[in-house]
Amino acid sequence: MTTSDLPPALPHGAPSEPIPGLHFVTGAFSISGLRFSRAMTIVREDARLIIVNSVRLSDAGLAALDQLG
Repeated sequence: MTTSDLPPALPHGAPSEPIPGLHFVTGAFSISGLRFSRAMTIVREDARLIIVNSVRLSDAGLAALDQLG
């Protein structure tokens, strides 16, 4: 499977950092008139990032993630 076989990333915001070392990426999508929100949490622990509840990121989102480390 290649990345071209995967569905496109759904709209999402840029990573926000409400407190040092904790980032959130939020977004939402609709199905049959129902709106669902989603959130990915990124925790910095020393030199590594821990991603909780991952979401597929756009190219811009991946670039922002790369900037975090």
